[in-house]
Amino acid sequence: DWRSSATGDPSMLVTKYRADKPSGATTLAMTVSPHVSVFKVDFPKEEQNKYLVFDFSKTNIDSWSGLDKWTDRSVSRIDSTTFQASIGAPEGKHAYYLIKFSAPCAGFGIIDSSGKISDGVGDTKGASLGIYARFDDPAVTVAVAESFTSPDKARVFLATECSSFEKMQKGCYKAWNKVLSRVEIAGTENSKRMAYTALYSIYANIINADDGSCYADYCSHPTAVSSSTYWQFVGGYQNCSFDNSRVTYPFLMLAYPEVMSNVLGTYLARYKRDGVVCGDACLYTGPQGSKYNIRYTPNVAATAYSCGIHADYSALYAALKDNFGNTNCIAASLFERGHLVTTPDNGFACSRTLEFSGAAASMALLAKANNDLEKTQAYLRVSKSYTNLWDEQNKMFRLKKADESWGIISLTNWTWNPNPQGLFEGTSKDYAFDVPHDPFGLVNLPGQNDLVDRVTDYCLNNCWFNDYQYIYPYLLYYAGASGQAQRLIHNSWVPLFQDGVMYEGVNSKTPHNGWNDHYTSNSGWLLCSMLGLYPVPAPPGQFIISSPSIAKAVIHDGDKDIKIEAVHATGDNIYVQSITIDGKVYPCYMISAKRLASGADIKLEMGSDPARGLGDLYVAASDGFVLDAELITASDLKCVIESPAGEVTTKLHSKTKPAKVIINGQPSGDWHYDEVGKSLTIQGSDKMTIEVLM
Repeated sequence: DWRSSATGDPSMLVTKYRADKPSGATTLAMTVSPHVSVFKVDFPKEEQNKYLVFDFSKTNIDSWSGLDKWTDRSVSRIDSTTFQASIGAPEGKHAYYLIKFSAPCAGFGIIDSSGKISDGVGDTKGASLGIYARFDDPAVTVAVAESFTSPDKARVFLATECSSFEKMQKGCYKAWNKVLSRVEIAGTENSKRMAYTALYSIYANIINADDGSCYADYCSHPTAVSSSTYWQFVGGYQNCSFDNSRVTYPFLMLAYPEVMSNVLGTYLARYKRDGVVCGDACLYTGPQGSKYNIRYTPNVAATAYSCGIHADYSALYAALKDNFGNTNCIAASLFERGHLVTTPDNGFACSRTLEFSGAAASMALLAKANNDLEKTQAYLRVSKSYTNLWDEQNKMFRLKKADESWGIISLTNWTWNPNPQGLFEGTSKDYAFDVPHDPFGLVNLPGQNDLVDRVTDYCLNNCWFNDYQYIYPYLLYYAGASGQAQRLIHNSWVPLFQDGVMYEGVNSKTPHNGWNDHYTSNSGWLLCSMLGLYPVPAPPGQFIISSPSIAKAVIHDGDKDIKIEAVHATGDNIYVQSITIDGKVYPCYMISAKRLASGADIKLEMGSDPARGLGDLYVAASDGFVLDAELITASDLKCVIESPAGEVTTKLHSKTKPAKVIINGQPSGDWHYDEVGKSLTIQGSDKMTIEVLM
């Protein structure tokens, strides 16, 4: 059980090595400052061979990564207490390291690219290399400073940040405590462990690149949120909006808005430098893989706009508008045919069509915010492109070929690019519900009479828990099955992480595989689901209030706290039966980020009846912003709904057919009541004040 040998907290990691390994029974403690890592090494007692080896060989990263190009590597001895090294691309970006020992080394040597060891030699170059130091002292402290600018900058970092191990560890503890205490969580010991592991995993993947970023001339603080510590590697996907735009970014917008302001500034910097608001990029070397990936950038910008994150939205919209008209970013077939077709360099035409449909909905919101009414309507039309790929008979989205015939279906197998089904990381079954931006449109597609059962079956038996699948149980709110959604989330999906493991593809089943990297995206899903406050893209900047897995939580944002408390929660009482906000009954599952941004004290009365919902009269779901909702009396509800762009649908649960519906102060007959489902449907546009009287 190797995990038992690693202990500590976010400010210090202590590792005890096994006595039967070359390291012997060495103990190593590690702490950090922003640019310096410090290691305190205690060698085994009575050990004569006390060595430290510094390996600067190419890391075992995927073959397509930029690190394959970082072949210009060198290490050298400066003096008895100092080594230095650099790794980088020939004539390109480099990382520079200064290594300082607390005691002089008694010997040294190098390991060259062939693996040959040369004692007493202090310099070497090559793609695979290392340098070692021998010590007589029983313990030594090693500081490693890193800079992406120059060796001189690494020396500055070492001089200004490095002190005693104990002092640095205390500083690190104070810094982490300040960061993590922005979210206070109360509950069982394991629920707190799960939630704080998720929070730590998110924040540990935030990268500040003020030192050496290729975007430093275009924004104040180049910042990205990587998908995992694995994907942080330089020249790779330090930023991937496919992963983090769905939940992690919206959470950060609530709890750490200053981080997302920097992220938005960095997106705009990419356009200024690269001409594309690319969702995949390295902060140091620029875009990797596809430079033209803008599929999720509009979602990030639209959600941030709705959440009130500080950014230059007119410039972001202008950049995205330019990219949306660039056929390098989006193939012309999306606009000409209403769907993408497979090309030699794009084997994901089906899933890309679904994704660009969502991106277009976000573009419509941004266009409206920038008073571009013509483009608002154009983007809204593109947002319905997913309907062109719906196969009613098989109840799934399918690839359409260039001749408009259907592509193949596979429920048991998928491959990487090219994918015969036209899907990224999944089978036809996996993508059957991937319309998060238009859930009512999904519900109303032909043949969807058993949607609730199919979503439930997938979530319980097939889901491997990866990215686009996160939203599936929350879609059940729009289908009138809030109780089923809460049961799936609380009882089946949150417990997947009960061991505090945030692996990507945590629920991997054939034909899928999981990856043993602590995934930022899964961490965002878990944290928001445990809080009972989950972001949805219908519209971007709205949250669903759902069944929490903690007793209390407070999100601190300056003097505007968001408080959440689950009252009478037990093993059976997992369903939200009533909601109060700031002491007033709030008869609605959905709440806008605008409402949350002003501060909110949310109390959830929990119960055991999944069919009860929030009572006899409440707002069940809306794809418009719910700005306010109140029960004037037990039979009189008033709510304010604002359209992000275009027509919105609002569904209310009403025990009996309403006696009267008033819209914007005028009695209205433009509504439909479903007697069987006890559901009232109202459609409209712009901003509506709706009053329903039973």
